[in-house]
Amino acid sequence: MALFHIMGRNFSGAAKNIFRLIRQLDQRKLEPALVGQIENELTSRTEAIGVRVFIVPFPSGLAVYDGGLLRAGPWELLAAIRGAARYNLALVDFLRHSYSPQVIWCDNIRTFFTVYFAARACGCKLILNVWAEPSGKVAWILFRTALFLADVITLEYYGQAPKVFGRAARWAWCARKLVPLYSGCTDFETPQDTDIRRELGLAKDSVLVIMTANIVSGKGQLDLIRASEALFHQYPQYRLLLAGRPLESHPSSLAYDQEIRDSIEQSSLTENARLLGWRADVNDVLHDADIYVSSSYTEGLSAAIREAMSAGKPIV
Repeated sequence: MALFHIMGRNFSGAAKNIFRLIRQLDQRKLEPALVGQIENELTSRTEAIGVRVFIVPFPSGLAVYDGGLLRAGPWELLAAIRGAARYNLALVDFLRHSYSPQVIWCDNIRTFFTVYFAARACGCKLILNVWAEPSGKVAWILFRTALFLADVITLEYYGQAPKVFGRAARWAWCARKLVPLYSGCTDFETPQDTDIRRELGLAKDSVLVIMTANIVSGKGQLDLIRASEALFHQYPQYRLLLAGRPLESHPSSLAYDQEIRDSIEQSSLTENARLLGWRADVNDVLHDADIYVSSSYTEGLSAAIREAMSAGKPIV
């Protein structure tokens, strides 16, 4: 069984979910392998637990696909199509000569369509995994197309299917494809005894509200900061902590991060809203926080929310 993931540098969100799933697989019944495009912390951790890792690099034309294909111009779109064709040819060669799985699990809709033709050419069954719940016409078309094409679809929870696939989820032949796949909470990070209040010089009576997520516009951190301004004035002890960092491969993510920083500076909120960056001790920080908040627009039951629930925090 091959688990395909379009790699980023950050070890958070999807990467943690995938690592949890890999650790939970019964290797007496399955022979899992992780397939990605670059080496990163996920590949290192996966190799450390004895699971094979294969790297099949993206051709340059697919760079736009990892940054906004739907907003690309005609020439970028053509380059992406050529890149996808070259990638699928490389995957066919890989699947026939280096590793021949019977099943390919695709971590999201983008991965599914990226590897679809190569997987079918090599006779592999395809599993589409659904974590996000996007809206819009393009998402509507892509997810309903995938509903027909995938052999199995794994979901975060039972109620997610109607949100993603609409009434089609109730059709008997579609319902048979849908399987909830609970990836659980992080249990592989060692506590580091962090005291975030002491680290940031915060008073003991400060009310810490935290969100942990990559800094991308779909997570809504900028709107969260703007919505919090009135609370900062009404409740002087309220502090908003944002843990996470932008995606280095996404210019739009870097620009969004700068927009957040500019907003905090211009609104004189540097003492009220703190950017923590990426944290290896996020469970410790969650333990010290009072409330968890999520402003994400498309996620269902995200890993961050599950981990906050596991830490016993109220969720907004």
